Amino acid sequence: MEHEPKISIVEAFLLFAYVGLVDVAGVILIFFGLDDFFILDVMTFPVTQFYLRLKGVSRAGIDLAMNCAELIPYVGALPLRTVGLAIIVWADRHPESAVAQVAEKAAQATSIKRGKAGMPAPITPGIKTPVGALSVKPAVSFAEAPTGGFKQAA
Repeated sequence: MEHEPKISIVEAFLLFAYVGLVDVAGVILIFFGLDDFFILDVMTFPVTQFYLRLKGVSRAGIDLAMNCAELIPYVGALPLRTVGLAIIVWADRHPESAVAQVAEKAAQATSIKRGKAGMPAPITPGIKTPVGALSVKPAVSFAEAPTGGFKQAA
């Protein structure tokens, strides 16, 4: 059975056009000594993350890592978003390649363990924690709290 990629050629072209244009704009701004004040990051990060998560691409953590790396001064001038998207698309189209295997390990390192219904998995008793770390009791329970409150003036 042949692998069916989650990102089609047309979708990949549109993503590369958008992300590439934003990266080129960032390089041009840096070339002229200007700063985008995270405007390009705000324009790109939600769009790519929403799209990749909506499509169910398991390697969306790579895009997250590249967008976080873009926040580092002077490193953000590099076309990291385009490189990250190229890794994601290549790994999606060639799952047996070395790039896909490295990308899968990176995606597993940045993913959150999910429980039933897509919610983060609850902390289970099998997890080793310091004594009392998960059994914090409030200082005053609602049953023991004083009931006076504010008095109204008559």
